[in-house]
Amino acid sequence: MGLHSPFFAISPYVSIILYSDASTTDTLGKNTLHPIFITLGNIITWRRNKPDVKQLLAYLPIIKAKDDTQKKSEEHKNIVRRTFHKSLEFLLSPLYNEDNENLSNINLNSNQIEPRSHKNMKLHYKNNTEKNVSIEKDINIYAATVPDKMHHLDLSLFHYQLSFTKALILEQCRKSFIDKMNNRKKNYEESDITRLQESINEWAKLFIKLFEEYSSSKLQFSKLHSWVFHICSSIRKFGTINGYTTETYESLHKDYVKKPYKLTNKKEIEKQIIKIVSILFW
Repeated sequence: MGLHSPFFAISPYVSIILYSDASTTDTLGKNTLHPIFITLGNIITWRRNKPDVKQLLAYLPIIKAKDDTQKKSEEHKNIVRRTFHKSLEFLLSPLYNEDNENLSNINLNSNQIEPRSHKNMKLHYKNNTEKNVSIEKDINIYAATVPDKMHHLDLSLFHYQLSFTKALILEQCRKSFIDKMNNRKKNYEESDITRLQESINEWAKLFIKLFEEYSSSKLQFSKLHSWVFHICSSIRKFGTINGYTTETYESLHKDYVKKPYKLTNKKEIEKQIIKIVSILFW
């Protein structure tokens, strides 16, 4: 089971970002490896998006089924889930050893959980009591997650919106209009986000009207929902999403999966790839 976005393990002082996604080793897709990469959330975004700031942590085990029936069975799915979580528990165990006293106490009852506010957080950090309480708030998954540029824009509906719009402008206007479109603003104001939301709403109404009848789910896509209802609020909270991308993680699959695979004799490839990678990069 792969995660197409980074997920986080957070201590009071540093956020650890893990990225996990299975990748095929060959063009035929017969073999698969599941690398997991690690980086630090404290590193400034533009620098963290560079390949050399990410480190291969491990290859997660892949549980294979003998046929489609077994693959769809609840027993097999449970084994896959347990294997994934046990693997993460093992990899992250150094963070939870007895010498580490700075992590929050998760064995709390509801009376010990305090609302997360600037005042409460500042008070506990000042008194060095943050590990004795769990400071939390109601979590909105859209507010807690920064949209991934590659999967949300480059490979999703926005890419086709942009391509279609540019082709339409080029057909009806001069190339100078395309150049003006490409000359994006470095800074934006609230009025720009408001106009963006209005444009998104108009496009979504037309898109749904045209294509809803051809969709078995009636266009109930999570990316479409996020684009229409949550992208502008995300920009307000985190800034433009150009700085948040998993593209560099995907490119690392070439160095840590596909290229080493070509150097093997195609037998017991996991063992060979681990040995090759350890020589080349470690």
